[in-house]
Amino acid sequence: MDIKFKNISIVNFLSLHEVEIQLENKGFVIVKGVNNESAMTLSNGAGKSSIFDAIFWTITGETLRGTSEVVNEFYKKEGCNCKLDLIVNNIEYTIHRFKGDPTKGNTCLVYENGILISDQIKKSQDVINNTISIAVSSDILGSIILLGQGLPYRFSNLSPIKRKDLLEIMSGSSNKIDVLKSQLETKTANYQADLSKHTQEVNKLSGEDIGLNSSKLQIENQIKEKESKEEIENKIKELFKNNEDYDTLINNSRDTIAALNTELNNFISVRDNLRSYIGQQEGSKTTLINNLNSIKSGVCPTCGRPYEVTEESIKDRERLTNEITNIDNIISQLNIKLSGISEQVNSKTTEVNNLQNQINSYILTKNNNTSEINRLEGLLKDNESWEGKIKEIETQITNNNIKINDISKEIETINDYLINLDYLKRITSRDFKGYMLEEVINYVSLRSAYYGKYLFSGKDISVVLDSNKILINLGDRLYENLSGGERQRVDLCVQFALRDMLSVVTGFSCNIIVLDEAFDNLDSKGSEDLINLVTNELSDIESIYIVTHHTDISIPYDETITITKDSNGVSKIA
Repeated sequence: MDIKFKNISIVNFLSLHEVEIQLENKGFVIVKGVNNESAMTLSNGAGKSSIFDAIFWTITGETLRGTSEVVNEFYKKEGCNCKLDLIVNNIEYTIHRFKGDPTKGNTCLVYENGILISDQIKKSQDVINNTISIAVSSDILGSIILLGQGLPYRFSNLSPIKRKDLLEIMSGSSNKIDVLKSQLETKTANYQADLSKHTQEVNKLSGEDIGLNSSKLQIENQIKEKESKEEIENKIKELFKNNEDYDTLINNSRDTIAALNTELNNFISVRDNLRSYIGQQEGSKTTLINNLNSIKSGVCPTCGRPYEVTEESIKDRERLTNEITNIDNIISQLNIKLSGISEQVNSKTTEVNNLQNQINSYILTKNNNTSEINRLEGLLKDNESWEGKIKEIETQITNNNIKINDISKEIETINDYLINLDYLKRITSRDFKGYMLEEVINYVSLRSAYYGKYLFSGKDISVVLDSNKILINLGDRLYENLSGGERQRVDLCVQFALRDMLSVVTGFSCNIIVLDEAFDNLDSKGSEDLINLVTNELSDIESIYIVTHHTDISIPYDETITITKDSNGVSKIA
C-alpha cells in the first residue's frame, strides 16, 4: 500500500480562496498563519489547517472536524472545489470534488491514469471507497497522515473499546482472518476432492487385484488338473469317434423315422378313408330310417302322399328294417377296424416321437462332445502359455500393489493435512484473531515506547489489551489521567507507532505527514525533543508539514508557507 500525494488545488474551501500546493518532495515545511480579520489573534484562525482539511474532504466528502458548510462565505455564489492529485499503488488518480458550483453543482469527478471513470457523486464515492480509500481511509488519513491536536480520528482520543475496533480495522486483522478462513476452506475442499479421487483409484485397483487373483487361481487349478498332450489328444480322438458313432445312430434313427412315417401316413390314409366310408354308411342309415318312419306314418317316402297300409308297404318296412340292421353291422365292423387302425397310428406316432427324442439326445451329447473337443484343443494351445500368463498377472498385481501403497501414503498425508486444516479452522475462528491483534498491540506498544524515549525521561509508554479494551499508559498512569502536555506527547508517539504498524502489517507507506499544532501544550524542552524525534525518525517521508502558530520555536525547515486571512475572512498564500 503505497501512497504519494502530489498536488492539492483549493478554491473557496472554508476560509481559503485560491490555493495550490505541491505536496511531494518538499522536505520540512513550516505552515504559518496571519489573521488580519481579528485583532484578537495573530495566527489562529488564519486557515492553516484548512489546507489539509481540504485533502480529507476531497477524498472522503467530510471534514476532519465535522464541518458541514465548507463553501467560503465571501464566495458563496461561486461554490467551492478541491482537486487532489495522488498515486496509489502506482496508479495515478485525480479527485475533483465540487460543492455549490454554479455549473457542476455538488459532484465529484474521479480520473484514473488520466481517464474519467466517474462523474456522479455517489458513484464516485463508491469508486473512491473501493479503490483509493482502501489505501487512504478516513481512519488512516486522520490517524497517521494528518495529525492534529483534538482531531476526532486521534487514536488516543477514542474510548478503550473503540481503540480496539479501530486497531482491528487499521491492521486488517479481521479481513486477514476472513481471507485465511476462505483459503483454508478452499484448501480443505481441494484436499477432500483429492482424497475422494485417490480412494476411488484404490478401490478400482483393489477390484482389479481381486479379478486378477481369481484368474490366477483358475489358471493354477488348470495347471494342477492339466493332462499330458498325449492324453488330451487321445481324449479328442475318442470324442471324435463317439461323434461318428452318434452320427451313425442319428442317421439310422432318421431312416427308421422315415420308414415309420411312411407306414404312419398309410395308416392315417386308411383311417381317414374308413372314417369317410363310415360317414357315408351313417348317411345311408339316416335315409333308411327316415323312409321307414314315413312308411310307418302312412306317408309315401317318395312323393309324400298318404297311402293305405298294404301288404307291399309292410314288406317295404321289413326290407328297410333289414337294410338298417345290415348297415349297423357294417358300421360296427368298420368302427372296430377304425379303432385298430387308430391304435396303429398312435403307436407309430409314439415310436416316431421316441426316435426323434433319441436323436435330439444324440445331437445334444454330440454337441457336448464338440464343446469338450474345443476346450481340449484350447488346452493344447494354452498349455505352453499358462506359466507366462501367471507371471503377467503377478507382475500386474505387484504394480497395482505398488500404486495402492503410494496412493495410500498420499491418502494418509491428505488426512493429516485435513486434520491440521480442521485444527487451523477451529483456532482461526476461536483464538487466532485475538492472537493477531495481541501481536499488533505488542508491536504498537514497543514502537510507542521507542518514540517515547525522545519525549519522556524515565517513563515508558505502553499500549495493552485488557479484556475487550485497549489501554494506553505512561509509566503506571492511564492516558486519561495525564496532563495536556503529556497527552499530546503520548498522542504523537502512539500515532507514529501506528504508522510503523501499518508499514509492517500492510506494507503501508505515505510520502507526507502533517503535524497540526503539535507543539501546543509543549514547553521549549518538549518542543526541542519533538523536533529531534521528527528529524531523526521521519527521515523516510518526502514532505513533513508542521502547522504552528508558535514563532519562538527553532525548527529546521526547507520551506515556509504563510496563510494570510484578510479582513473579509478570505485566506490566501502570502
